[in-house]
Amino acid sequence: MGTAQIASLSTAATAALTTAQFTSLTSANLNAMGTAQFAALTSAQIKALSTAQVAALETADVAALGTSQIYALSTAAIASMSTAAVAGLSTSQAAALSTAQLRALSTAAIAAMETGDLGALLGLERALTPRTRVLLAVSPNDALYATTGTAKKFWSTWREEEDAGGSGQFEAAVHALINR
Repeated sequence: MGTAQIASLSTAATAALTTAQFTSLTSANLNAMGTAQFAALTSAQIKALSTAQVAALETADVAALGTSQIYALSTAAIASMSTAAVAGLSTSQAAALSTAQLRALSTAAIAAMETGDLGALLGLERALTPRTRVLLAVSPNDALYATTGTAKKFWSTWREEEDAGGSGQFEAAVHALINR
């Protein structure tokens, strides 16, 4: 099929293409498709795209894909996406990425994503690198805690509930046990 024929296909006709027909399309054929045609593609058709085909997709075409279509892309296909295409992902599309897909993204592609999209991705930080959320500093005389990145002057002193009144009974009992 020529690019003019592809561009003139209805969304129903595009969705009806067999996987073999769809994967045989050239990058020029794919780029001739409209965003409505991309939105009509099945997950099976999307999954069958080669990394070269995905790499050649225009940003608007990637933006037209639904979350199930994004999830259907292989990790290699995700890794081949242009930085602009990754930056164009909506929050819901980015949230649909699996942990393996997130790890496949380049640092430049992640940096290009909008801050709001990154903040909305609950699993992104866990998927890329495990991070400590609360830090404890413990010594025989004191225990301090704070969230990661908090300046030292804002750390809080750990106090057990029983000792919150200041009676010191709980601390005295613990001290006696430790220093037997």
